Amino acid sequence: MNKTLYLIRHGKAKSAEAGEKDRQRSLDSEGMRQATRIGAYLYKNDPMLSAIIASSATRAMETAEQLASQLGFDLSKIKSNEELYDASVRMILETVTQFSDLWNVVLIIGHNPALSYFVEYITGHHFEGMDTGSLVKISFPNESWQELSQGAANFELYLGPDEHYFAPPALYIIPYILFLCITIPSIYYPPITLLLPQSGQFRHDILCFILQKCLFPHGLIGIDKSVGRTVMRLHRIRALEFGQYFIS
Repeated sequence: MNKTLYLIRHGKAKSAEAGEKDRQRSLDSEGMRQATRIGAYLYKNDPMLSAIIASSATRAMETAEQLASQLGFDLSKIKSNEELYDASVRMILETVTQFSDLWNVVLIIGHNPALSYFVEYITGHHFEGMDTGSLVKISFPNESWQELSQGAANFELYLGPDEHYFAPPALYIIPYILFLCITIPSIYYPPITLLLPQSGQFRHDILCFILQKCLFPHGLIGIDKSVGRTVMRLHRIRALEFGQYFIS
């Protein structure tokens, strides 16, 4: 069976604080959104990942965990690879050729410039390089990863950090907006808090704008974006307690 390799450059990271090592830098809010968008793209296009291999750097592991949560991939099965942090093309190639042949779709999360050089090496495709939060898809028409070599793979696509957005389909959002309008008596009850997950299936910020500016212009709704888990789709609205709702 043909092999598919996804190469992802970690999401945008915070600047290093005083005394903080480069490998300890974590994702900033934009980096978290980038990872979520990649997860949403993979969920829609190729959800059956065999393995996720990430650099041991904090920002790479956080990218892996964020996108894996979109896919329903077991976070405990994400493999941390120390060599991917400061890798060369040769080191990445050695890592890939050691993959189990039972793995058909593998995702690597690493760093530039090594990832970009590796793409050019095994595909012969020249491009300007990978931005943070970007993805390259490569196909390999062989049954064994050990056969991967210079120019042996096919360059399928490159998705930049702003190309993973999904406009909110009206058929998904409108019913829930109507439900909120009917069920939330914002005039007579105390202020309501909506806990909204960052989901790649719709533009989270657009939904927030609709709720804040259109439905509740008087500020009765507080929106908390810092939800601890990422949810892929809107399935139902479940009341947690009086006056609070969580969209899940």
